[in-house]
Amino acid sequence: MHHAAGSHPLLVVVSVMAVLTAMCNVAIAVRLTATVFGWRTGVDDEGIEPAIESHAHDRWGSLLWLPAAGLVALQYVGGLVPPLWNSAFRRIEVNANDVAFADGLPWLWEPFLHPGVPLAMSVAAIVLGVALGCSSRWRGEVADLHDRIYPASYRLVLGRGHRAFHTFQTGRLRNYLVLMFSMLLLSISWAAWIDPSMLRLPDGVAPFESLTGLLLGAVVCAAAIALPLVTERVVRVMVLGASGFAVVGLYLVYQAPDLALTQLMFEIISVILFLLVLRLLPRLDRRPRISPAPRLVFAALIGITIGWMTLLAGHAAEQRNGDAASLGAFFEEHSLEGSELTNGRGGEGRNIVNVILVDFRGFDTLGEITVLATAALGVWSMLPGRRRHEDDQGDASGQATPVVEVGS
Repeated sequence: MHHAAGSHPLLVVVSVMAVLTAMCNVAIAVRLTATVFGWRTGVDDEGIEPAIESHAHDRWGSLLWLPAAGLVALQYVGGLVPPLWNSAFRRIEVNANDVAFADGLPWLWEPFLHPGVPLAMSVAAIVLGVALGCSSRWRGEVADLHDRIYPASYRLVLGRGHRAFHTFQTGRLRNYLVLMFSMLLLSISWAAWIDPSMLRLPDGVAPFESLTGLLLGAVVCAAAIALPLVTERVVRVMVLGASGFAVVGLYLVYQAPDLALTQLMFEIISVILFLLVLRLLPRLDRRPRISPAPRLVFAALIGITIGWMTLLAGHAAEQRNGDAASLGAFFEEHSLEGSELTNGRGGEGRNIVNVILVDFRGFDTLGEITVLATAALGVWSMLPGRRRHEDDQGDASGQATPVVEVGS
């Protein structure tokens, strides 16, 4: 022990902590025994004699301590009468073949015949524990510092959480979009910092193969950049429509006339609806003009980032294994005529996209039409009510208060 402590000074600290722990265990056992058997030490919980007995303290029932007493009794039997323990439990002892258990458990007096540091530590722990258990110290309520940790943490979570909630949950869609797009921009920037190959143009991409496509793409970008710079509502609708009609031209350039026709119909209807709705909206209040430069820079960064990721995603989709089965081959094979897989029934259409929308994805298209129709009915149902409300306000304001003239 001395040699080990000399080579490892930390063992001294561990030994002292072991003695203190054993001392506390002995003190707990002494006070628990005194409580169970009703022994009074003449000291109450506060360290003084109670002046007035307010109510009788409950005593522990025997069924609370009898199970624990049985377990403790086994330990005392093994420590005080080792032969009895050996005869009862030696056959089921896991460490029966260990060198320490070769001759069974030692007798009680064996440590006293060979005194040493372990015996001194045990005696010190027992004596100090009995003295502490019989003393009047630490019998009252102890103000533990750790009892304040949970309430303080709870108040901190409530206070900071309330502040954080009201900082981010402002109820403004613009703030939410800025936060989400900022996180998207940071995530993609972090990924590009880890893998710089994301910033290189993919192989096989020819950005200048179609000058018409470049011009139409420039129109789309110009419309998107001009949108936050315009303040008039009607002009904004026109700028948004210009972007949509440029997309129609892109569909035509890349030989997708069916998509171009669909986009054209959508743009015409949306522009007309926007203009009709703007007639029913009140005029905007004159507010202080906010500089559009930060919004323009942020929108440009987000647009360039999303456009670049779309380019990379499209290139990755083209580079995937061509032998992998996909639904495209099935749609192409069964759009006009069927096969044994479909019992000879096909889409009976030469336009694959139309067959997909009407036949293969008919229920999906029906659901989209149902959603749009429901939204249109909701808007239509609110318009007459708004007009009646405005008419009622006009009638109320038109009724003049009668003035009674009093002649002299």
